[in-house]
Amino acid sequence: MYRILGYADRWSVQPGETIAFKISSELTGKYQARLLRVRNGDSNPKGPGTRTMPVAASFEGEYPARFQDTHCGSYVRIDDAASFQFESFTLQAYVMPTMIGDRSQAIMGNWDDDQGAGYGLILDDRGAVALLLGDGAGGRVQISTGVPVLKHNWTFVTARFDAATGTATVSQQPLALFAGGLGAGSVEEIVSIRPAGGGDFLLAAWNGAGKAAAGHYDGCIDSPRVASRALEES
Repeated sequence: MYRILGYADRWSVQPGETIAFKISSELTGKYQARLLRVRNGDSNPKGPGTRTMPVAASFEGEYPARFQDTHCGSYVRIDDAASFQFESFTLQAYVMPTMIGDRSQAIMGNWDDDQGAGYGLILDDRGAVALLLGDGAGGRVQISTGVPVLKHNWTFVTARFDAATGTATVSQQPLALFAGGLGAGSVEEIVSIRPAGGGDFLLAAWNGAGKAAAGHYDGCIDSPRVASRALEES
């Protein structure tokens, strides 16, 4: 296993353009950087082997090593937390999950799982659509439909919260029609908690420790919508 890893921030550059290399090392101390021209990159022992030529570069030298975490998973971060700190709100999206039932997954919201603050539209650990609310002071509630969504099928999901009445509504409606209403569900509860704080607004993840994204969603999300009030159902 390599103890030092690196990557370039661009696939290719033309003369006069800039490319940067990002380095992370599990070892302390220093590492050496230099530029090489690859004459032959085939390391097959039956061939001529790897051949490189040194090229003079301004960055050549020693640099202090440091470890940088790699956070896996795709998501969208809107770096404007203040604009999404609502008292009342509505969250809507079309979702097509590809994995459900093994853990909770974020769809959208400003939920901060480390602080227990904000709000989040999620799939719970059973795969049902749920709304997370937290006041950042130990108060936390999760309202779930209790009905797992259907894998590999599009479902329209909605979460509404009315701060004036404390009414939280969560619903899910598959786009395809199934006998017995399979995959559909809704729930409405009156809660005493009012969401407060939270982090950045994320799609397909929530805010974890140290502002790292966590709770990644597996699947597709289409046409997400956010309103700063509890919309009436039409």
